[in-house]
Amino acid sequence: MRKESVLLRAPLMFTTVGAMALPGTAPAAASDGCSTLQLGVIATGTIQVAGQVDCYEVAAASGDQLRIRTVTTSGLIFVEKRVVRPSGTDVCGWTGARETTCAVDATGVHQIRMQDRYGSAPGTYRVTVQRLNDPVGCSALPYGQAIPVEITSAAHVSCWAFSGAKGKVVNIKTLGTYGALNPETEVIRPGGTVECERATIFERTCALDATGTHFLLGKDNPGKSPGVFNLTLGCATSQCHAGQRMDFDGDGRSEIAVFRPSTGQFFVREGASVQWGTSTDLPVPADYDGDGDADVAVFRPSTQQWFVRDGLTVQFGAADDVPVPGDYDGDGRDDVAVFRPSTQQWFVRDGVAVQFGSPGDVPIPGDYDGDGVTDIAVFRPQTAQFFVRNGLAAQWGTAADVAVPADYDGDGKADVGVYRPSTGQWFLNRTSRGMSVIPWGMPGDVPVAADYDGDGSVDVAVYRPSTGQWFVHHGPAAPTVVSWGASGDRPLLTYMG
Repeated sequence: MRKESVLLRAPLMFTTVGAMALPGTAPAAASDGCSTLQLGVIATGTIQVAGQVDCYEVAAASGDQLRIRTVTTSGLIFVEKRVVRPSGTDVCGWTGARETTCAVDATGVHQIRMQDRYGSAPGTYRVTVQRLNDPVGCSALPYGQAIPVEITSAAHVSCWAFSGAKGKVVNIKTLGTYGALNPETEVIRPGGTVECERATIFERTCALDATGTHFLLGKDNPGKSPGVFNLTLGCATSQCHAGQRMDFDGDGRSEIAVFRPSTGQFFVREGASVQWGTSTDLPVPADYDGDGDADVAVFRPSTQQWFVRDGLTVQFGAADDVPVPGDYDGDGRDDVAVFRPSTQQWFVRDGVAVQFGSPGDVPIPGDYDGDGVTDIAVFRPQTAQFFVRNGLAAQWGTAADVAVPADYDGDGKADVGVYRPSTGQWFLNRTSRGMSVIPWGMPGDVPVAADYDGDGSVDVAVYRPSTGQWFVHHGPAAPTVVSWGASGDRPLLTYMG
């Protein structure tokens, strides 16, 4: 995991009186005695005399949400600022708030003008500007891991990106480990507006009301003290982000796990082995109670019963039905559901009964539109087509391919994808990154894509029955290779559609 930080260097003078830039080289001199301030860069300025106005220029587009943060570092000055359009008129008037967000309505170079409100010069300050709707310098924030956040100077704001779905609730924990800083967090929606206000609470929750990439801003309050604090993002509801149906311990990462039909046992790596079911049962782990952890469960075709460990027992379905649990109503709990191949009907307990599909179709439910609700969908091998109810229809792959839709780019939407057993290739059409081909596997391997590292994006992975090995692809990083399973074992993810 890359840690975003700002490194202090020797002060470099602006053309504006008393101004200097941190970090990197000095901003280029701009028009009208202003200095160019890059997004995410901290600048230092000095108010030397009463009535002095410092000026910085920032490039912005109409619709940008500019967050401006100023912190007084010496003297008794009270810094206030305003934002001026390229035309020379004010878009946001004078304010003395330490942090303010200005929604710009024009495209071009904007000026940020700063002064001391009460004429208490001299004094120094620091200022930084971030674009909330498309922030720069953000690092990926995984679920379930304590990440050290370094605040290196006054006004520094650390930016972290994570994926989340509408209707889900995340936990945010902070713990100072070095320095006298007071950690403060804030959550920004994918569109750039504030989702959960700034707070210095050690442990807080944030209810997400949008799906996609969210941003968490970490800083010191009041912004003057450098130091380090640990930041941990957790999930207070089920499936806060992609690929977590196999997350048995709620740490935000899918577990490597198998079901052993000969003994009816679940074996979860880094977890307990559980005897639950019989040799003819089908494992259907999912988060049926909405606590954020996958529940051990089986479907018994002979009696059409669902048995959830430490939970419900219900009769639902027919002997030849395919179990397809998912959160079809968006309430944060996975629902008992089946697909009936003989009639191409979908039955959701306490929910809808829908006819969708054709003979030979394979059920592939998932959240294809990013609204936090499981969508009814099928893959038609004869024509290699994906069909989502009330959604997309796409031709992707060949008749011999295995459909592997999942959120491979972390935008909260399931991507169209297939695995080609004959060549061990993955053909993915990611909604935010486009098409890609990943060679990962060999004939006989079973695709088991899931988010094994907790970064919010599903990882390409295969299980090799001949050796009981799991091979997880992490892009340019080193792959994960794990031996977990015995002859006859079945990876749980092969049952999940």
